[in-house]
Amino acid sequence: MDAESVAQASVYLNSLPVDGDVVPFNRGERATIRRKLGEGYNAVLLLNTPDDEKVAFLRELLVPPPQQVPQPLSEADIRRIASSMIPTEVSDRLDQAVFLILDESSHEPIGAGFCVEYNGQKVALTARHNFLAQCPPRIVAHFMGPHLGTVELDLIREDPHLDYCIFNVVPGAYSPFYLQGHSLPPAKGSFCALAAFQIPLTQQLGDVDPNHFLGLSSCHIMKVHHRHVIFSCEAFAGDSGAALLLVDGEVYAMHLETVNQAREAIRQGSDAETMDSVLDSLDSLTRGLSSGQVGLCLHAIFH
Repeated sequence: MDAESVAQASVYLNSLPVDGDVVPFNRGERATIRRKLGEGYNAVLLLNTPDDEKVAFLRELLVPPPQQVPQPLSEADIRRIASSMIPTEVSDRLDQAVFLILDESSHEPIGAGFCVEYNGQKVALTARHNFLAQCPPRIVAHFMGPHLGTVELDLIREDPHLDYCIFNVVPGAYSPFYLQGHSLPPAKGSFCALAAFQIPLTQQLGDVDPNHFLGLSSCHIMKVHHRHVIFSCEAFAGDSGAALLLVDGEVYAMHLETVNQAREAIRQGSDAETMDSVLDSLDSLTRGLSSGQVGLCLHAIFH
């Protein structure tokens, strides 16, 4: 950073009138400009701009950069990226394990889920809060991508406190792939990947690719508790119920919500005796954090 240029640019900004008939920038705009001048590069450009164009230059700094519209990856690109995070034999079949749940009325996506084998038991999981009322006794899992298909799932049990639903997979024409469940807690800092559909992103790209596609986001474990885990990852609305995979391709946790959403649940449920132990787990994890995602460990579901 060119400290001298930044200082000279700040002097110029401070010299602009703040009273009278002509007020180039209000207080909030000045703060934004000052921050951008502090990057050094903009300060140098300002000093090299003719005096009669300096105000116009500063005003351009207030214009947000054009939004970059993400371009959809090809199937080959997605598989190449996935195989760099987790074993190929797992990444090649993720779209047969992770599924979408659609609203029965609107047929819009409301969440995700996945098929898993844990201690010899083959089931499907999703987040309980994906359903506004009680969990239906039977739902349909929609598998997207090249292995398009559906299976019916029968409810085994639901837990609104730990926020999960567990289902039997009804035998049918479609055979899902069961991810292996991981029971041992990973070390803090371990790399992992979130397998989710990134629903808002695919909705934006609906005119390019009308089908929801499965994506993998790399992240790492930030905190581990006896029930929950916090991991760093960008998640989207509708990702609840997605699978959190370790680098060996095994599922360790199910994505529930953001840290801020968990903190709000703590605030609202702090007087509910039946939720005390769950809230203690979440509170221990989220205390002092301003970002991150909360996952429910599989051993909390099956034990």
